[in-house]
Amino acid sequence: LDYRWPQNQGASAFPRESAEICKRLESAISIHQTTSIFLILSAVGLLSFFISQTGGFVAAGIFVVMVALKIWVVAAMGVRLEYTMDQNWKNYANMRMAPFTYMSKCVQVWEVTSSTSHYGQKKKYHAGCGHSINRRKVNVDHGFPFPFKTNVNGYVLNLSGVKFVFLPDCVYAIKGNKCQALPYEQVKWQIGMTSFVESSGAPPDSQVEGYTWQYVNKSGGPDRRFRDNPQFPICRYGELTISFSRMGSVTLQLSGTKMAEGIINLQTRR
Repeated sequence: LDYRWPQNQGASAFPRESAEICKRLESAISIHQTTSIFLILSAVGLLSFFISQTGGFVAAGIFVVMVALKIWVVAAMGVRLEYTMDQNWKNYANMRMAPFTYMSKCVQVWEVTSSTSHYGQKKKYHAGCGHSINRRKVNVDHGFPFPFKTNVNGYVLNLSGVKFVFLPDCVYAIKGNKCQALPYEQVKWQIGMTSFVESSGAPPDSQVEGYTWQYVNKSGGPDRRFRDNPQFPICRYGELTISFSRMGSVTLQLSGTKMAEGIINLQTRR
């Protein structure tokens, strides 16, 4: 599939071939998943041979065939997206990828999965915080997963069970073997800074604003009634919310204070 900059549509052009691309991606992912299952089953059969000493040649033959089939699927079933871009398109592409470039330079990126509020007296048992969150680490991947093959730079984020593939012209959202293409007009960014009490230690790229304790008294100092009362750093993190039309939103924490400020500057210039 050869992409050329659509001169008559401007920077927001959405690929007309998106439906066809999604069908090809879904087909390749389904075949890949099926061959993976059969490969596992053949490995189990080969293992059972070593245990029972029966049917060894058949099990080994099936396993070799499935390995060869798996290699062929990865090599032949990839969906190649070729972009031919003029300088304007390259500038737009770089602009769209810029937030991810900043994110990829952060030591840690987390997805906020849930939040719990603490009212009244409960705050002093949670480092004086009004709420606590659950989060998981997120990798900002620069390489593309199967079946994507392309000649441009992009990024991949696994968020809330959905794999988002950010390419210059659109975002592909993949869950299981289902794929959906989203125009960038349906992807909204909101970035700000937040103070976060870090119980796991401050990442090296974060700015430490101060310190608190796990158990605090009314004045904010350490509660002397607790013998085991560790001190925690208060870190200045970036807080990035990405909203996807019809797919909800996700909130990310960025450890890199300067990187988050860089994204804020990008948003301001827009």
